[in-house]
Parts: sequence; C-alpha cells; structure tokens
Amino acid sequence: MGDRKLRSEPKNTERVSAPIVKKPKGRIPELDGIRGAAILMVIVWHYFFSQIHPSPHSLLSAMAIPFRLCWSGVDLFFVLSGFLIGGILVDSREAANYFRVFYVRRVCRLGPVYLLLLTSFALVYRLSDPHGRFSWLLENPLPGASYATFTQNVVMGLRGTFGPTWLAPTWSLAVEEQFYSILPVLVWALSPKALHRTLLVAICAAPLLRAPFSEIVGQVEMPMRSDSLLLGVLVAIGVRDEWFLATLRSQRRTLGGVLLVLLAGAALMCVHGSWFGVFIQTWLAALYSVLILTPFADGHALVSRALRAGALRFFGQISYSLYLVHQIVAGLLHGLVYGHEPRIDDLSSAALTGLSLGISVALAYAIFHLIEKKAVAYGHRHVYVAKREAAAVTTSAPGI
Repeated sequence: MGDRKLRSEPKNTERVSAPIVKKPKGRIPELDGIRGAAILMVIVWHYFFSQIHPSPHSLLSAMAIPFRLCWSGVDLFFVLSGFLIGGILVDSREAANYFRVFYVRRVCRLGPVYLLLLTSFALVYRLSDPHGRFSWLLENPLPGASYATFTQNVVMGLRGTFGPTWLAPTWSLAVEEQFYSILPVLVWALSPKALHRTLLVAICAAPLLRAPFSEIVGQVEMPMRSDSLLLGVLVAIGVRDEWFLATLRSQRRTLGGVLLVLLAGAALMCVHGSWFGVFIQTWLAALYSVLILTPFADGHALVSRALRAGALRFFGQISYSLYLVHQIVAGLLHGLVYGHEPRIDDLSSAALTGLSLGISVALAYAIFHLIEKKAVAYGHRHVYVAKREAAAVTTSAPGI
C-alpha cells in the first residue's frame, strides 16, 4: 500500500533514511510467508495439539511429537515484528515527525481490530451466562483497565492466569505495545554503536531474567521476551549494512549449516525440551532470525521459494485477525454443540474443529478487508518528513 501525502505537508515530502544504514529495496514476499507460517503454527497448536489427548506411547502420541513446538509461532511473530519495526525506526530516525508518524501508524495497525475484540467480549459477557457452556471463553476476566492500557500481561503474570480465553491472545499484543514504547526512544537517542551494545545486553539478559520466575511470568512479560524481539531488530540493522549483506551472500553455505544446526536443536526440543531450560526461547529466536535472513542470502534458495508460496502469503495477510478470532470461533462452536471447551474425542468433534477453522479463516478475511486494510491505509497517509523540509516549511510560513 503506497503512502499518500497529507495536505498539510510539503509536496516534495520524502521518506527519511538513517545515515548509518541502507534500506532494502522492494517488498520481500518471503516475509509474508514467514508471517503465514507463524499463524499456521499457532493454529496447529490450538486446533490439534491442545485438543487431542492421546494415550502415552500410542501412535497418535508419536504423531504429535513434531508439533510440540508449534506454541513458538508467537515467538516467530515476535522476531518478525522486531525485524519490521526495527527497520522502520532505523530508516526514519532522522525524521522531524519520527515519533508522531510511528505511533499513528501503530494505532491504525492494531487499534481497530483490538477494539472490535474488546467490544465483542463485553457484549457476549453481558448477554450470556459467563459460567455456562461458554465459561472457558468468558470466565474470570482481568480488570478492564489492564486491557485498555495494554498491561494485561502484567496482571496475568501476577495472577498466574491468562484470564478468559476470548482475550487470552492479547498478552502478546501487550508485549509488543510495551516494546513499541521503548524501542523508538532507544533508536532515536543512541548512537549506532551504543544501540548495538544495548540490544546485545538486553538479548543476553532475557533468559537470565526468566530463570527465577514462574513459566507464565517468563512467557508474558516484555523484558523476558526481549531476546526474540531484539534479535529481529539486530537482523533488520544487519541487512541494511552493505558489508554484512555481502558477507551473508558469500557465505550462503555457512548460513545453511547454521540453519540446520538450529533446526536439529529444535527437533531435540520436541523430545527433550527441558535440556534447554530458560534458553529454549533464545534458541528458537535465533532459528527464526536465520530464517528471516535466508531471503537476503539467496532469493532462489529452496527455503525462499517455499516461503513465497501463495497459501502461506494468504495466511500471512490475515494473520492478525485470524490470531485473535480462531480460539473464539472454536470455543463458541464446541460450547454450543458439546457444552465444553474444544476437544477432539471422535470424528464428529474433529469435523467441528475443521468447521471452526473454515469459519475463522472466512471471518479473519472479512475483518482484514472491511476494517484492518482500510485502517492501515489511513495510517500510511501519514509520512515521515525530513528535518530540513520541516525547517523550510517553518521559516517560510507567514508571520514567522
């Protein structure tokens, strides 16, 4: 979606790039595929792994082993978000309206669909029995102020619960919003060298911060997830450096070897995840960071071709809305038919889960086109303006 100029800004408005880096040219379709892979991992986790309860040592239990890391689709989202947001901030750090445009665009990107989610929960909670057949979706909501201020993840950590499943996925939105409140200041205020050192320290600190806390605290609190987010930022900075890109392309085999080692570690996690302890998220974040690097190393590689697949890119396009609605749809259908949370016990319940997926995809597609796409287009009407242009407008204005 192209940016359109506001009437109040000069006609020769241009995007601003930081002098320390060079912005990658063109849209990278593989990133849409990575986003699609992330949401499909989350779907598999909630619709398959979490709904089946096979007997130990059974064939079904063995078939489920490769899917044990699908929960980390959210980690892949975090790394990708760090890459995209970090790149935007680095490219525009010299803009006169750096903070204003960034936050306007973020509000337009996340706000309308998030508001729809909160409103739908409030209506259903008021009109139905929150302790009835839909209790799994509605019971024990967190304070409304926490959802309004994107601090629900803090409350979740303190209470040791995600609250109602209808709103449970919003913990990751809270983590990202808190990330958005800190990273723009760091990019704007620090020199490139100081920024790199700060990012590295925060990445190394994240697993150590997770160590003394409970699993849920280590999962939902922003400082504990900074390794995933900030590794994405480092990758964004790296691909804007000509020396780094040249090295990456000349060492494609080395990158492929690193990817294989990280994949082998992930395979080992499926069987012995406890061996990695608090470093499991860091290992996976490194794996996903290398995955993001592959299109920049060789656009014709097997991995890149797979990520450009149309189906993956389609799911990537609707990933935000699908992430927020898929558990709601499954919960409503299973609660209506069976009176309990989603669970696959036989072919009919499996078919109902399949129907839930179809409805979720259709609903997410509709939300994307009716709300999300239009809101994002409005946000992109706000463009970054170079400081020299802003100064020219100020000095030429009448009466000044």
